[in-house]
Amino acid sequence: MLLFVATMSVAFTSCSKDDDDDENSLVGTWEYTDDDDDEIETLTLTFNNDGTGTLIMTEFKKKTKKTESDTRYFKYSYSEQTKDLAITYDDGGADIYTATITGTTLALVDKDKTSVSTFTRK
Repeated sequence: MLLFVATMSVAFTSCSKDDDDDENSLVGTWEYTDDDDDEIETLTLTFNNDGTGTLIMTEFKKKTKKTESDTRYFKYSYSEQTKDLAITYDDGGADIYTATITGTTLALVDKDKTSVSTFTRK
């Protein structure tokens, strides 16, 4: 999961449903949660109308009851036709995904097609 978090250097900021005329639009806030024996990891991606976004990565350690959080800012481009999502982080890193939106679900497949992460619209 930490490898996924490292590659998901993207954050998405919340937009209300009212700002999103098309339910299949990438614009809005999406959340992914992984709950295992040791920790709960949550990724919150927000895509803004202006091509910017945020990735908030939160990790809750069950044993210590401590929470760590990191926020990354990015710019993105998305083609509804090809489903290509390109993200460039403020620190210079970049990721490319195939993004499939179905109603309230966003599936991101990394460029190597080795990882699929499913987010839910918030």
